[in-house]
Amino acid sequence: MFDVKLNEEVYNLTFQYDTESILISGQMVTCPKTTASLWKGDKLVAQGKALCGPKDKFERYHGRRIALTKMLKDNPIFLNKENRTIIWNEYNKLSPIRYTKIVYGKKSFQTFNERTSSETISV
Repeated sequence: MFDVKLNEEVYNLTFQYDTESILISGQMVTCPKTTASLWKGDKLVAQGKALCGPKDKFERYHGRRIALTKMLKDNPIFLNKENRTIIWNEYNKLSPIRYTKIVYGKKSFQTFNERTSSETISV
């Protein structure tokens, strides 16, 4: 997805979307899965995954953020705070948060909207 420079070395961060079967209450259920992987050349350096629950709505944005958080949390050996900040800043440049502001009369609130840029809708 994008390159990140850490300690004068270039790494590549990728996201993959797939499904995984898990056992819930004695039944096999297929759930969407997001995997964040940090590569140095052809070598996998770190990985984190996020599973969407069977009753949850799958959203790539949330899956990517959870998988990236787990990747950084589960691999603290080489990812110090400065490197984590670099990765988050690069990620946020390419995947900005998008919200839709919904206005109901005098009340309004923001809701996440992955498909469009920020906008306001009056109802």
